[in-house]
Amino acid sequence: MKPPKILYHGTSYKYINSINKQGIVKINYDKVYLTDNIETAYEYANKNMYAVICVVDAEQMYMNGYEFDLINNEWLTEIVPKDYMLPILIEDIEDLNIIKEHVKYKSNKITCSFELCEEGGK
Repeated sequence: MKPPKILYHGTSYKYINSINKQGIVKINYDKVYLTDNIETAYEYANKNMYAVICVVDAEQMYMNGYEFDLINNEWLTEIVPKDYMLPILIEDIEDLNIIKEHVKYKSNKITCSFELCEEGGK
């Protein structure tokens, strides 16, 4: 199923090194869970002390042959390679508005024009 252009994955900061090396991989689940709602990703990530939101270029993944399923309002895939995402450290809920303002999808690439993106990004 064709996903939206951008999806989000919320996780703990303790996984940032692994994510930067190998992307988002399924650990305790049979698939990688993604959402089209940044607040939902934050709720999941905020279970942890330091949250990271990964902004995923789902459209490009789909165009390159990655498959997605939509089950119970969650997007599922096998893996999100590191080249298709931008991890961003979230310190509080106000950062979500910054992400919405500064993360853009243009020319088939996710870009961020704010320093917050550099903290959690590659």
